[in-house]
Amino acid sequence: MHQEEKISDMEKAPHPVHVLHALKDIFVKLECGPESVIDPAPLINALRLDSSVQQDGHEFMKLFLTLLEQVPELSAHSLFRGRS
Repeated sequence: MHQEEKISDMEKAPHPVHVLHALKDIFVKLECGPESVIDPAPLINALRLDSSVQQDGHEFMKLFLTLLEQVPELSAHSLFRGRS
């Protein structure tokens, strides 16, 4: 794979921290905002999903959990390991 292709693939991949911020904003708006409807576009954009394509719930959950595993503080290993 050429260097340009690697950079292009990295640019297309969602950044876990951006996804978490977008998700946090949704929960803040749901909990504290006056709106009864929340626009998920920032989360969709952070995930770099095509909003014109219908997503299967299971596939979305796999994508989302895989992204969360990339954040060291949120990985199952760091959350559930014993203390030494």
